[in-house]
Amino acid sequence: MDAAFDNEFDRRLFADLGFDNVKYVPVSPCSNCGNDGATAKCTRCRSAVYCNRECQGANWKTHKASCVAVADA
Repeated sequence: MDAAFDNEFDRRLFADLGFDNVKYVPVSPCSNCGNDGATAKCTRCRSAVYCNRECQGANWKTHKASCVAVADA
């Protein structure tokens, strides 16, 4: 069963409606502002996600220590 569905009923309903080939895309909160739908990842560690470049820049001082640790691992 696809991770996007909590139960078999939902999976079958989507398949019956023709949405069986739709890929599940998790909604991530921005690491800076917390808004849902962040899609831009830190290019160094790939673990932090951001709404845009402005949020990434605003969060750099906070994220820097964990980014270096993850990137070097």
